[in-house]
Amino acid sequence: MDVYRRVGRGDRPPTFDRVWDFWEGFAAVQLEGMWGFIDLQGIMVVFPQFEEAIRFSEGLAKVRANGRWGYIDVYGQLVIDPVYDIAHHFAEGIALVKCNGKLHYIDTAGNTVWFPTH
Repeated sequence: MDVYRRVGRGDRPPTFDRVWDFWEGFAAVQLEGMWGFIDLQGIMVVFPQFEEAIRFSEGLAKVRANGRWGYIDVYGQLVIDPVYDIAHHFAEGIALVKCNGKLHYIDTAGNTVWFPTH
């Protein structure tokens, strides 16, 4: 996939459906119903291919594909497969996720590191 290409055609900028704020140098953008990311120079670094995309945190962004959440790196590569019903941002190396009705924390490699108790 050609992941580095300037956004727009010639002197005409693209019209995005939606644009989120920049986090860690990237902004999620929706184009024709799908989500990807641009960098601070306006270069499309992850072409729109996800049902939803949320900001980067600790080098990973949560994305939704086939109704499930997973995480990509800044190159658009899946780092953690989309298997979660709910996924939160990473903070201090962990993120809260929900899979098969169970909440747990994962690390940036997708390994379960802790199950919360009630």
